[in-house]
Amino acid sequence: MSLLSELRRRNVLRMVVLYAVATWLIMQVVEVLMSLVGLPLWTGQVTLVVLAIGFPIALAFSWFYELTPEGVQLDSDIDTTVSDSQVSGRRMDFLVISLLTAALLVFAYDKWWLRDDVAINLSAPNSVAVLPFKNMSGNPDNEYLSDGLTETLLHALAQFPDLKVPARTSSFFFKGQDIDIRDIARQLGVSKVSEGSVQRSGGKLRVVAQLIEAETGFHLWSNTYDRDMKDIFEVQDDIASRVALAMKVTLSGDTGHGGRIETVDTDNVAAFEKYLQGLQQKNRNSFESLMLAETFLKSALAIDPGFFDARLELTHTYRDQQELGVIPFEVAAERIDPLLEQLLVERPDDGLVLMIAGYIDFIHSAIQGEGDFDVEAQITRLESAIGRTPNEARLYVEMSHHLRVANRRDEAFEWLKRGIAVDPLDWRLHMELGKRLMSMDDLDGAQTSFMRAVELNPEAPVAYVWASEVYRHRKEHAKSFAMFSKAIELGPLDHQARALMALRLYTIGLMEEGDKYWQHANAIDPGDGFVQLAKLYRLLLFDDHTEALAMSEIRLRNDIDVSRGHSFDVVVFLSTMTEAGRTENALEVLEELWPGVTSPDFEPVGEQEVMLRGHVLLFMARSLGTVEALHTLNQFTERWENSSRFFVWRRVRASIAMARGEKERAVELALESLEEGLELGDAIPYPIFRYSDHLLALAKEPAVAERLAELDVEAKQAGKDVQAYMVEHNLQL
Repeated sequence: MSLLSELRRRNVLRMVVLYAVATWLIMQVVEVLMSLVGLPLWTGQVTLVVLAIGFPIALAFSWFYELTPEGVQLDSDIDTTVSDSQVSGRRMDFLVISLLTAALLVFAYDKWWLRDDVAINLSAPNSVAVLPFKNMSGNPDNEYLSDGLTETLLHALAQFPDLKVPARTSSFFFKGQDIDIRDIARQLGVSKVSEGSVQRSGGKLRVVAQLIEAETGFHLWSNTYDRDMKDIFEVQDDIASRVALAMKVTLSGDTGHGGRIETVDTDNVAAFEKYLQGLQQKNRNSFESLMLAETFLKSALAIDPGFFDARLELTHTYRDQQELGVIPFEVAAERIDPLLEQLLVERPDDGLVLMIAGYIDFIHSAIQGEGDFDVEAQITRLESAIGRTPNEARLYVEMSHHLRVANRRDEAFEWLKRGIAVDPLDWRLHMELGKRLMSMDDLDGAQTSFMRAVELNPEAPVAYVWASEVYRHRKEHAKSFAMFSKAIELGPLDHQARALMALRLYTIGLMEEGDKYWQHANAIDPGDGFVQLAKLYRLLLFDDHTEALAMSEIRLRNDIDVSRGHSFDVVVFLSTMTEAGRTENALEVLEELWPGVTSPDFEPVGEQEVMLRGHVLLFMARSLGTVEALHTLNQFTERWENSSRFFVWRRVRASIAMARGEKERAVELALESLEEGLELGDAIPYPIFRYSDHLLALAKEPAVAERLAELDVEAKQAGKDVQAYMVEHNLQL
């Protein structure tokens, strides 16, 4: 018998095929486990070595042994005339076919169906993630230095237009985490990873930097720098240049350098340190941290007045302060304008400069009340900015916002997804995505996005605030309270968050608990308009209308809470004056404060006066009931309804419809407004329907009254749920 025939009889050839297919499948499983569990790179190598050693053992086993119905027996002990080798062979054929089918399915899944975010994005070889440099100094106070070098390297590499570099938020998500390089690369969609460490001892600095091929773990380049602190800018330039050069050599074999890479526009160590400390605080995005960021960045500019990056980040800090409620629109504009003027002279085409320029145009339009903000022009400007700075996540958030304002909601959603593809771990992008999904009534998707934002930036109070909103819409009020409480914990100086918590607790009947939050808010900033608004709401809700009237008039006379356009104060003042039978006196007071506001020819200036004028005209149309009053209201509506946020709220549109005699439409809009739950938007709770002069008639309509009764039941249950949560967690307010 020939050797080949003997190999066939003993099923050795079948074992070769079976072992090869099984080995391939095992290696695929190991690769998946390495990704999911974070196993080290040598796991795959060891597995392959073990399988290689097992190959000759498997062949020897197949040669010397035979599988029979009685079990495993030596081939020499079997009568070859009655051998079961054909039966064994068929069994092995079945195993081979099964494993080949499995291998084919795995191959097809990997090639055609595997999600892009599971595998390393091999289609983007020109990509690198810059992980935060580790602070090896043993002193947490030097953390800003290691973070700053990371920032600098990110800034430098971002200058290469063809190089994908995930932005700071995505890179810094992995700070302090022990995660395999391959897994990081998969999550960020990059092919290479840069990492390093910083050690400071007195005036000496040691920096270690390296560039790693994510797929193999191979170190493409590494270096150690021992320098004086005064040489920090030389060190960061050198690191950025060498990493870039290493990438060029690796990717294209081109050893040409392309010139010096710009980092930051200062050569002053003290200014640079203040700048880094400012960035560290700004990225926390809380009341306290944004005020500290302002202090640090202003200190950097005081040391080096020509420091472009410090000036740019200061403008964005003021914007963040305004959006968080630290400062009003007018103050933000006043502080940003002179800084922006200098930025536009130095770098008129910088992406982040264009972004802040569009923001300030919008602010001025809102303040002046002209309604002429050219949103389409800003969208074009942002497209240009993203073309120049494609890795900057803030630009995608801004683009999405303006597209939504332009009522191009599908495009806004797509730009958010594009932003997340560029910077998958940016918390702001996920938070903005959650807002969009919530506006589409996709509460599951919104909750996932908000919780992802919390995970990515657990120090940002606003992420918890939005997460609480989803739970509130789901009527899970205890969870909503827990999330909002966490936001307050992270922002100990955020008086407005405490005032809002008080307002919400008042709405669900928890007066004593609400008072404690309000007292904390009042202790922080007793003059803040929103803090006093919460007190005014309490007076109204708990039937102290005489005191509410007096307080609303004082607030109007002292021009308090201008950031909200006096809306709530005007509503309370007019309603309580009407209740007291003093309608004509109410109009006289408003005419005294804003001469001409009751006249048909009054021309409002700024968003505040637009909102004031709207409430006055609604009041006049309802109380006077004349054709002239209704005509003036209609003219006002036609002019401003597409450019003022006064018309955003459906309760306002419902009031206008009611004044026009369009009862069915008014009821429809009122019910839509009340579908928002215990809050109707702009922090105004649903009981306003029972206390607002222009909503009282609507509140008496059967369908609206029924809905208000349902909300009463929900509010009562919410109060019980929140109280139970407080007791369970032993909360001391």
